[in-house]
Amino acid sequence: MRLRELRGSRTFYQLSQEIGMQRRQLNRYESGTLPTDEILRKLALFYEVSFQELKELYYEDFFAGILSDSEAKRIFLSWVKKYL
Repeated sequence: MRLRELRGSRTFYQLSQEIGMQRRQLNRYESGTLPTDEILRKLALFYEVSFQELKELYYEDFFAGILSDSEAKRIFLSWVKKYL
């Protein structure tokens, strides 16, 4: 479950109208900018998913793209699941 998948066929304009956020802001979050916990809570509530699940997936996606070493990635992702 990723933000793009949750958005479905809605455009950024449609989503921005429904959720009350700017299109550019929503686009940045889908493109990898880390949102605050407040924003993640708002998105989780809108998409009807748990905040914790959305946060874990978001951080996994974000850091998996940065870490190239598979062992470092495995260690980091296990830390994310434990502490977020």
